[in-house]
Amino acid sequence: INDPLNAGACSASDFAAFSKFNQFDDEEITNYEIGAKINLPDGLGTFNIAGFYSDIENLQATVDVESCSSRVVVNVPEARSMGVEMELLLRPSPNVELNISASYTDAELDSTVTQTNMGVTGPVGGIANGNELPTAPDFNLSATATRYFDVNDEWDGYLVGSFQAVGTRWTQIVDQEEGTGNVALFTNIGATTTQNTFEFDPELDNYQIFNARVGVRNSNWDTAFYLNNLTDERAPMSLDRERGLRARIGYRLNQPRTFGISTRYEF
Repeated sequence: INDPLNAGACSASDFAAFSKFNQFDDEEITNYEIGAKINLPDGLGTFNIAGFYSDIENLQATVDVESCSSRVVVNVPEARSMGVEMELLLRPSPNVELNISASYTDAELDSTVTQTNMGVTGPVGGIANGNELPTAPDFNLSATATRYFDVNDEWDGYLVGSFQAVGTRWTQIVDQEEGTGNVALFTNIGATTTQNTFEFDPELDNYQIFNARVGVRNSNWDTAFYLNNLTDERAPMSLDRERGLRARIGYRLNQPRTFGISTRYEF
């Protein structure tokens, strides 16, 4: 069941429109996948590739009821996700290992959920046929290169560099609705203001992260110096809002450039 609406804060129209969403049904997903796993000659590595299609029934989508400062879960009758993913592992020499994985995903709603509010019928929280599923980037890529080397008879060394790229995506379905990124500012009657609206981009930008690690290890100890987010990329992870778009609006960001030393002992 959904939590009861915050009736004391709700506008009469929102309370009437969203009160009917007091419960939601099970979500069901049927997945189809076809692919291949290939061993490269002479032990050079492996290559895996697959295409997939997911048929989603009664998708459980979260909707903000802005005036009520509430959230409800609404079932979307039909949605789907399809794409392709691949993994490549290469060992060009005993001391070098390369890993690459990538995926492309096309995920969207195949149905519309409507409501009538103040006599106007329209999609609930942006749940309209053709809108993209939230938190599903269209493109993902990660790559890691590792170089092993001898230090002495007891210790081995290693150097690791990694890269991650994540495509554009949405935090919530409603973010795709026209006008989401243009918010009217509240003003007092007679007050002098410098601007009447606040504009932002609700679509989360793509981002790229570089990490590096160098260390030494033996049969028990593993000590390494690490440097994460080498370029200090400010990546938007999600759009944070309070009472829909009526109060706080901001982006949750990734961890900034971080470096340190880690030590592990196995026994």
